Amino acid sequence: MNRHHSLAIAVAVVGLVGFTAREIGAAAQCSCGACARQQQSSQGAQPMRGMSNMPGMQSKPDMADAQADMQVFHRLLANREKIQREVVNLSNGIDTVTRSDDPEIAGILKTHVAAMATRIQDGRAIHARDPLFAELFRNAKHVAVKVEPLANGVHVVETSDDRYTVTLLQQHAGVVNLFIERGMSEMHRDHPVAKQP
Repeated sequence: MNRHHSLAIAVAVVGLVGFTAREIGAAAQCSCGACARQQQSSQGAQPMRGMSNMPGMQSKPDMADAQADMQVFHRLLANREKIQREVVNLSNGIDTVTRSDDPEIAGILKTHVAAMATRIQDGRAIHARDPLFAELFRNAKHVAVKVEPLANGVHVVETSDDRYTVTLLQQHAGVVNLFIERGMSEMHRDHPVAKQP
């Protein structure tokens, strides 16, 4: 087992607890390239909860959730220097601890992780224009997530009985580390998917 100490945000994106109406409104209006591509990809992605039966049509509530989630993601990236993360690759997944000495950022991380765990459980993809994220959500049914809130952050263990999904989880953890290290420029990149055995 290799323990990597690095700065990084938690598993991906999310949460609105503690945000003002103005910030939530800004989320719906965000027009950066990543958000625009996320909106397009989620419109054409697999059917999500609350959608009509028409292919490629996403419900307005889930689209609004995705836009707000991306705004939260931007906020975490803007505060990435306040976030610390440890990642351990397990034989069947990953064990991560993500924390911040800033109480507000720690709270956002907790909300973020809880919401991402729900997205994994429901198979509701986020950031699906990135091949790695899309593939991880395609295999979400193979992922078990355990979340333990900490005083200043969150402890998450993601595991799978499927070898390929384990590889995706570990790859994703590495990309999340790059997000926090490099910021928005890394988020705009596409990340290749591991070859399926």
